[in-house]
Amino acid sequence: MKENERIKALINLIAGETQENADRLKTELAGVIRESPAAFKDMLEKEFKDDTPLFVHTLLEEMAFDKLKDGFAVFASKINPDLEEGLELVSRFHNPFLQTETLRRHMDILTEKLRPFMLNCADILDIAQVFQVIFFKTLKFEAVTIKLKPEHLSFEVFLDTREGTGLMNAALYVMSAQRFNLDVNIVDFSGRLMVSFEDENYSEPFYADPFDGGKVLTLRECMDYTAARGLTWDNGCLTPLTTRQIIKRALANMVFVYKKINDEQKLRFLREYISMFE
Repeated sequence: MKENERIKALINLIAGETQENADRLKTELAGVIRESPAAFKDMLEKEFKDDTPLFVHTLLEEMAFDKLKDGFAVFASKINPDLEEGLELVSRFHNPFLQTETLRRHMDILTEKLRPFMLNCADILDIAQVFQVIFFKTLKFEAVTIKLKPEHLSFEVFLDTREGTGLMNAALYVMSAQRFNLDVNIVDFSGRLMVSFEDENYSEPFYADPFDGGKVLTLRECMDYTAARGLTWDNGCLTPLTTRQIIKRALANMVFVYKKINDEQKLRFLREYISMFE
């Protein structure tokens, strides 16, 4: 029996079997898909293009999430993992078929839009203001704070739609700054993420608020903002988040959203991923 015929037969068998037998056959189908992904894709497009059984979608999702678990395990084991790699893993939760280097290509294109304006910057303050204008006024990136959806947590989707969480907007700053060898980091001011810009020519950093259109603030203004919220200032807020902390927070945001929509299957995988960062 040809591979695509075997796959088709398994799918048809599963559709008519009891739960116990169906589970056994699904395991067999998963093995066939791993061995012959091209044959599976070809068969699916030819035989089930407009009516793919729900259990096939579920099985593919579970296989993708299991594979993603391996990726997060490798990432979490690194001493100093790469932010781009982490954002790619996070994005794969929304799009399991995201290809490696896709985010890099998008960021390279965006960087080229920034480059001409960076040439006229005299210092880090100028750079923070350029980022603000290009990201929020020219390219219209936006931080979504209410009615969050799963797609708002994918950096891939964020780069396409220009709508995402404050964390995605903050990550945009860091990813862009890395391409210009700038000292730019994400900090947490008592629950409010900010982007810090440091330069040896200034005694203290400047900060950009990704939740407020990239508004540039001094440290004093950040401290006043914290006090206005009734919170006590802690100098620990000045410590940049590590890449591991950033990705762990992205996963925690995803847990929050999927709890809202009661998707227990995805929550199960997300909790496994987060546990690797403990």
